[in-house]
Amino acid sequence: MGALALQLFGPLLLGLMSNGTLSGSSSLLLTFGLLLVVMSAHATQSMLLTRPARLRQRAYMSIGMIVVYFLLAIVLTPHAGAVGPVVAVTIAYALCQLLPGLFVGYRVTRRRGTVSGRHSVLAPISSTEN
Repeated sequence: MGALALQLFGPLLLGLMSNGTLSGSSSLLLTFGLLLVVMSAHATQSMLLTRPARLRQRAYMSIGMIVVYFLLAIVLTPHAGAVGPVVAVTIAYALCQLLPGLFVGYRVTRRRGTVSGRHSVLAPISSTEN
């Protein structure tokens, strides 16, 4: 929904916020919309990554994201212009935050036990889990 709203109302909002001096291409707004979708998908799983050991994993994922982002941005920006860095951060976020977070989130919820055959994030956390 947010990506669609950004695509539909982005040009109007850019014009209003900049007194008509800025405009955004549809490809730039679409790419920002995709970044919004990826970040929203990761936001819920990041709540599972708050214990000390999980915070360390998040730090490693963030460091990896920075490296991937800079490499992609250097390669994509000359070819794609202003869209290049946004594409780079979207890919880096998906590869280094979203996908590993899905894996870690699955492992965390799988260990917590089941309620009626379903995983429950409300089940007690074992003392051995970090």
